[in-house]
Amino acid sequence: LPLFLQTLSIAAFGPTSLGIAMNILRSAKIVNTPVGQLIIAAAIIDDMIALVILSQLGALVGTLTVSSVLIPIVSAVSFLVLGGYIAVFVVPKYLDRYVFTKVSAEKKGNVSLGILFLLVLGLMPATKYAKASYLMGSFIAGLVFCSNHAAHVSFVSQLK
Repeated sequence: LPLFLQTLSIAAFGPTSLGIAMNILRSAKIVNTPVGQLIIAAAIIDDMIALVILSQLGALVGTLTVSSVLIPIVSAVSFLVLGGYIAVFVVPKYLDRYVFTKVSAEKKGNVSLGILFLLVLGLMPATKYAKASYLMGSFIAGLVFCSNHAAHVSFVSQLK
């Protein structure tokens, strides 16, 4: 098999489904056990690796050069590490301090989803332009709200 098809196969079959793992762990009542936490951590790390691999797919089409292979990897890892840090530790503090204090508790979830949508619209093209996978942008945008309970409640209620 050519290298492109091998990488495409890895990218397609590599990611685990955290949602499915969580449902199984929840039904078995082992989410908060060491084994459950290990499975969750492994699924998250696997998804992150898959995002880096997805950034390589475009580089494998056409002629291979050192820069066409390295730039997507460096870009994806940079977005993952630096963007992930900012999304988890910096942006939520600013949102809590400057945005959510001006919003009523009932509307906090909807405002969170609106901001999430705007972040996705901004980060997807940014990551794609930087030669990383555009899905990395969605992942980073989602990290901003990973500890926002109002966003979770609003998101789940939108899907029902």
